[in-house]
Amino acid sequence: MDGYIFIVILLVIFLLYCVKESTRPKRFPNGPVFLPFIGSIWSLPAKGMEYSIPKWKKKYGNLVGHKLGYEKLVVFCGSHEIVEGLKHPNFQGRYKSKFLMQRTLNKPLGIFFADDETWSEVRRFTLRFLGTVVTTELETILHDELLEEFSTIRSGEIYNIDGNFMKVPLNLILRMITGTRRKDHAAQIDDIQKKTQKAFIVGRLTGIELVYPFFKGLFHNHIIVDAVVAAQKFLKDRLEEHKKIFDPLDIKDYADAFINESAKEVQLHGKVINFTDDEFLSCGVDLVQAGNESPSKTLRFILLHITLNQRVQFKLHEEIDRVIGSDRYPTLYERRNMPYLEATIYEGLRIDPTAPLGMVHRVTEDTQFKEYFLEKNTLIFFALKYVMRDPEIWQNPDEFLPERFLGNEHLKKKILTFGLGKRLCIGEVLSKNFMFLYLAYFFQRFSIKLPDDYKPSTEPLLGFTNGPKPFELIITRREKRI
Repeated sequence: MDGYIFIVILLVIFLLYCVKESTRPKRFPNGPVFLPFIGSIWSLPAKGMEYSIPKWKKKYGNLVGHKLGYEKLVVFCGSHEIVEGLKHPNFQGRYKSKFLMQRTLNKPLGIFFADDETWSEVRRFTLRFLGTVVTTELETILHDELLEEFSTIRSGEIYNIDGNFMKVPLNLILRMITGTRRKDHAAQIDDIQKKTQKAFIVGRLTGIELVYPFFKGLFHNHIIVDAVVAAQKFLKDRLEEHKKIFDPLDIKDYADAFINESAKEVQLHGKVINFTDDEFLSCGVDLVQAGNESPSKTLRFILLHITLNQRVQFKLHEEIDRVIGSDRYPTLYERRNMPYLEATIYEGLRIDPTAPLGMVHRVTEDTQFKEYFLEKNTLIFFALKYVMRDPEIWQNPDEFLPERFLGNEHLKKKILTFGLGKRLCIGEVLSKNFMFLYLAYFFQRFSIKLPDDYKPSTEPLLGFTNGPKPFELIITRREKRI
């Protein structure tokens, strides 16, 4: 009899636990039903959470409350709420997940997934460095890289536009970080690029691996780790080389600048505090992966949409010929005189953001937000793609129309691809300048069109960041162009 009573007590405790875990907290946003142990993971679509935003918004409101196992998650769906949330000082934390921290030597390091004082210091340092590169070196580096890449294009041939089509973004990042040219380590750099592309395709977060890391083996974890290890090894070798020849009076790249900051900390504190070797490797991996994947995918999206909208290409050619001509190379100075090319970049950022939900944020302290109460450590996703295709903001939001930005500076402020506030992407200025020069050089020299009877899909290839599915186009050299 005592055994039966014990079993009954256990069942009651279990049922009470299930009721507790299935109950939505007061003032927590409405959303799908919570189930014990898994929360509302059952309701997350396999295709991609961003595709459910319109349905969720209509059914539950501008904030949608989920539960991933035992972790609370809120998806911001309303345009105004997203802007406010991105700027909110209590929503700037990062999720402390073993699954994510494997990218940063299992420590809270790097630029994307850290949020402590070291992160703040290293982020400011990296922003200053990138700003210096943009103003002093970007044009020179890209001139060499673009001419080298475009010299391999054979006029009139069909090209498969996939992750291997563009090598310039990774070349640019590696030259900035370590001063390395692809030709010096071609095999190793190609290996990094291939592994990174593969990791970003399979690496989309589903939710369950964040909460239950022991499931990570089901989500191609070895592919993600391989990409990180390949980049770390390359960066570690280059860092050791830099240390041997370091000259504080000759800071040539990010590695030199990092070593210099480490030396300053030793002089001031007797030890390295923030600018450790592990921090360099973690920041370097973040810069290599994001600096290659996001600009490359955005540019490929832009090429896809331009190919499908030949009138855009005609206007780009007309503007480039009028402002730059064919006898000199594009420079960043021309940006102010080329509104249509600028508008084309903004439209590319709008119509197909590579990170449709941004990066996961974390609530750093209990917060009252409008009529809701969000507990400390609640996770947040921002439905950036929905905002940038919201029919209440954009006319014909699913069409590629660079003209919408001509004379409408206020619309540019609604492009949230790079985020807002404290977590604004540190590569925003670099990325926009890079894309301007790439497209200016490219369309000064080439025309593009689709092969006969061929129409590619505009649906994105889902991953950790989205990109276009591989597509084909014919690249033809324009006559009488340098």
